[in-house]
Amino acid sequence: MEDLEQAIRRAQEAVALTHWRHPKRASYLNGLGNAWAWKYRRTKDPADICQAIFYLELAIDFSPPNLPDRLSWLSNLGTISSWRYEQTGALSDLEYAISRTEQAMKTMPDNHPNRALSHSSLGDLLCCRHDRTRRRLDIEGSLRHYKSSWGFVNAPPVVRIKAAHKAGGILLSLDGWQESSELLQQAVHLLQSISAGNLQQQDQQHMLGEFAGLATLAASAALQAGRGPIHTLRLLELGRGVMAGLRFGSHRDALSPRKRLPELPERLGQGQDSPNSTSSRQLTVNVRETSQQCCKTEGANQMRTIRQSVRSTSLLLSPTEIELQSAASNGPIVVINTSPARCDALLVSNDGVRSIHLHGLRYVDIVEKAQLLHSLKVVRAASSPSEEIVRRSSDHMVQILEWLWLAAASPILAELGYRGPPRQGDNWPRTWWIPTGLLSLLPLHAAGRHGAAGGGTDTVIDRVISSYSPSLRALLHTQQRPRDDYRIPPRDALLVSMETTPDCSSLHKVGAEVTAVTRFLSSGLCLKRPTVMQQPRKEQVLAGLKSCDIFHFAGHAMSDPADPSKSHLLLQDWQQDPLTVQDLTELDRGGIENPHPPFLAYLSACSTGIMSPAESRLYDESITLMTACQMAGFRHTVGSLWDVCDDDHSVETASEFYKALGREFETLEDSAVALGVHSAARHIRDMTRGNSCFFSEQGDPFAWAAFIHMGP
Repeated sequence: MEDLEQAIRRAQEAVALTHWRHPKRASYLNGLGNAWAWKYRRTKDPADICQAIFYLELAIDFSPPNLPDRLSWLSNLGTISSWRYEQTGALSDLEYAISRTEQAMKTMPDNHPNRALSHSSLGDLLCCRHDRTRRRLDIEGSLRHYKSSWGFVNAPPVVRIKAAHKAGGILLSLDGWQESSELLQQAVHLLQSISAGNLQQQDQQHMLGEFAGLATLAASAALQAGRGPIHTLRLLELGRGVMAGLRFGSHRDALSPRKRLPELPERLGQGQDSPNSTSSRQLTVNVRETSQQCCKTEGANQMRTIRQSVRSTSLLLSPTEIELQSAASNGPIVVINTSPARCDALLVSNDGVRSIHLHGLRYVDIVEKAQLLHSLKVVRAASSPSEEIVRRSSDHMVQILEWLWLAAASPILAELGYRGPPRQGDNWPRTWWIPTGLLSLLPLHAAGRHGAAGGGTDTVIDRVISSYSPSLRALLHTQQRPRDDYRIPPRDALLVSMETTPDCSSLHKVGAEVTAVTRFLSSGLCLKRPTVMQQPRKEQVLAGLKSCDIFHFAGHAMSDPADPSKSHLLLQDWQQDPLTVQDLTELDRGGIENPHPPFLAYLSACSTGIMSPAESRLYDESITLMTACQMAGFRHTVGSLWDVCDDDHSVETASEFYKALGREFETLEDSAVALGVHSAARHIRDMTRGNSCFFSEQGDPFAWAAFIHMGP
């Protein structure tokens, strides 16, 4: 702020020292106005924004009509005036912002590089006015400007995608389903061209966060337009989990014998790389380089051809119908698409792909229930909550689970044919859940009527074994790695015990948990005695992670709402050098060059399976500690959706899990890991039933529903 205050003082001096006819006076006034605008962004003081607008208006008044900078100053004034409207809510401020932006566009050449952004800005302002006046002319004008912004093919892709996203939403509200579907589909394809794998993870996060909800809205539009479930599912896969897809794509192409891109790589100058090794990252980099070359040499026609090739090829990077069916060979996959337009379940089985419209699942209800669950988790995580708080939070949780059952899980399981529990002696059926958006914060595996009204079987956990995946691509990635590559039985296990952590509460039962896990692993599940690290530092754990087959962490974890890639496990030196999502991802033990990728990561820590509710823009990227372990190469990951407040339950859950694995010691099939989590949840539910008047029917959902499985 001191620097900003000094900048304002110096700019004021420059204006005071300059004659009113001086050719630079308008420029100095514009600089002074911008400085006041910067100050307003920090202080939110109404006086600062008034000063900014005053000096910007003077700059325009003192500038000759033919001054090149005058155009950008007008646009800038329109933007800053919209900030004042955001604060005051006065319709007069909005009208002023619209008039200044329209004035800028009238003097702007048709080929001006900022024209697309100006169209988009004017569309935003007209949308705001429509919210106030409900005039159809405003919403139609807003749509027209968004479509004009999208139409500038040489404009920055970020500007175009944002405009298409907003236009698609308006078209859906006006029942323009076909046009909306086509526009949003093109925007999703364009997203592939800018999600370059050579960007740093933080940069990818920032960029993709700008397009939150694009893929799910595009999927809803496609279904509404009758495009079919397979088309919708592949479109959804293109626009979700983009960051993980870049990593999984490179491994997947190396592992898959199929030539995924037989023609385009040669056109894009792939060089000596074989088609089999083409990844999303290589594609985007080569597209960018080739695009620049085409602009310099062969002109717009060649550029359009390349863009069309990229658009058609991007679908090749999403799973094919055959791959989708093979992914569901061990059980159906349920992708639940949620958007303000509609909510649907896309069901993938070895018979094909079909969709069902979830009439009872509404986006506003998902938002409400996700917010309620977050507040309940905060209350339960508080130290020594009262019995009344425990009872009320449990009652609210039971209501959430019953709503989730009626709105989503029950119609889905009925469609899949799971209308009751498996018969005595039959194997448990398996189901994979891939929720989108805020629904990813809710425990689908625990949905049900767990009290007497449900008769004990109107629940997911009493009908199927549940697993999760952030995307179909992620599930395919883990499935395609030959199981023979894994050491079965596992050889090396790394156990990290963080009973005490600097500046954190002590976890008194961590020692008991690690002792129990060590006993189970040493009794034959693991061929060598596990390595146990007590209060280790980051470098020690990273060294152990490079060779272990099983990783069990018992301690604290912390999610970073500002930057999910910095969410971390808390070790002895976590304050100086935390073990982050990005650190785990960069281990990269899943590549083809690694002959023995790791088998299991068990994260016994709070909220390792979900993102912070504060970072809602990146829910569909699923940047969590669990997915980081998956990207690091672990075939299976076990983690939690919230903090398990009773340490005894964490010990019991881990014991039951490894006991179930021990029963499958000879083969250790993939299903054994999911069965272990499932069996542990049912065991804890039975333990907490009848323990007090609070949990007589349903048990304590905060204890038994916390842990989830991710993997094949």
